[in-house]
Amino acid sequence: MPTKEINLVPEKEFGKLSAREKAFDWTVKYGRTIVIIVQGLVICLLFYKLALSDQLSKVSDNVEKKSSIVASFSSTEKELSDIQKRIELLKGVKRDLFKPSAYAKIIARDVPKDISLDTVILQPNLIQLNAKSSNITSFGQMIQSMDSDSELGRVDLLGAHLNPSENTFTFDIEIETKKL
Repeated sequence: MPTKEINLVPEKEFGKLSAREKAFDWTVKYGRTIVIIVQGLVICLLFYKLALSDQLSKVSDNVEKKSSIVASFSSTEKELSDIQKRIELLKGVKRDLFKPSAYAKIIARDVPKDISLDTVILQPNLIQLNAKSSNITSFGQMIQSMDSDSELGRVDLLGAHLNPSENTFTFDIEIETKKL
């Protein structure tokens, strides 16, 4: 024979229960379900927060890498700018370059062979000579050739001395050159 369940607690109708008993009944029937749903929601939010935190750390790492790349490009840009400035300065120096070989060609062309040079000072756009000549005619030929030279500007005689005992003519001359 099947056993019958015996319920010793009398069952009351919900409408006849007091407010306190209704709250207790509602809590027992539906409160557990609400608590379980809220706990599930809290667990879901916890996992969502962990996923967002992981994404945030990845994004911050990515931003850090890209900012270092930008800083590297910035320093490279500065270096390239400095190099371009140096190149421009070198181009300017090349334009204004002092060429002693061109001055030596002028001296070899305009100074006769029988004039001996004691001191030669070469500066940009300026030649200074201290020389001796055994005759004054060679000095005159030198002045005439320098006067007709298109690469030279003014020619100034700074000093001259004739030594009759040695039969030498010593002179200091300053020659201004045009831009070579």
